[in-house]
Amino acid sequence: MNLNEYQAKAMRTSGEGHDRIENGLMGLMGECGEIVDLLKKHIFQSSIDADLPVDKLEKETGDVLWYCAEFATGMGMKLSEVASYEENYSSCMALRERFMARVSRLCLKRTAISMLSYAVEAYQHFYDRDDLYLTLWSVSRLMALINHLCKTLDMPITHVMEQNIEKLLARYPDGFDPERSMHRPEYQQTT
Repeated sequence: MNLNEYQAKAMRTSGEGHDRIENGLMGLMGECGEIVDLLKKHIFQSSIDADLPVDKLEKETGDVLWYCAEFATGMGMKLSEVASYEENYSSCMALRERFMARVSRLCLKRTAISMLSYAVEAYQHFYDRDDLYLTLWSVSRLMALINHLCKTLDMPITHVMEQNIEKLLARYPDGFDPERSMHRPEYQQTT
């Protein structure tokens, strides 16, 4: 599956009649924050020899990608166009990836925090109505970091996309449903 195929499948679970750009940007901040939180818990709240929660990171990365697709759709763009929007930045990221491959996995916290920073930056540009191209550039940089995160964790991005679509198909078998969205099993309290 490529990025554009993923976008088409992912948008099956997006509601109608809302601002996809703003929803995408707000969602990016929330989901990137969840990645930061997972890393924080791993680094500071688990034992030294605990395994990195790659399965949870993969699911959250899929959610970040979903909001990138939502943003791209709102912009009237293909996800592959957003991912390649800033070619110079991507070239710099490729050099950075070679360097980062030599560094400990704990450098993931820098990547996760950068993802969150770019999500916040994108929303600020959008909210302040600065320039939609600056918003697009920030999301493009975030997508470069998604690739970096996937490579660092040896998680093929295609697998992340497939896992995310499987989760969404299970959650919304008939397409997006606001009631199912608000009353998901993971939100229900057990007594």
